[in-house]
Amino acid sequence: MYKLKWAGKVDESTKEVTAILEEIVKTCVDSHACGYDSWNVMSNCLGEIFISIVTIRKDSASDMIKWMEEKAGINLKMKEIEVSPPPF
Repeated sequence: MYKLKWAGKVDESTKEVTAILEEIVKTCVDSHACGYDSWNVMSNCLGEIFISIVTIRKDSASDMIKWMEEKAGINLKMKEIEVSPPPF
């Protein structure tokens, strides 16, 4: 699994900017979804905004990174998530 993340800050209209970013992320994920993707856009009262996307395929993650950079100017960072089976 792969996690894509981004954090930024706005000086005003946090709620409105967050709503727009939610639509951008939804469009990106819908365009490159592999069926097992999850995403979230959050903000706080300090004007900080956080984007998080998790996908199971590296090629989908790479495509999302490229799309977000080209279409929205957002530079997502990718990290591999290690998933281990529970110990028995």
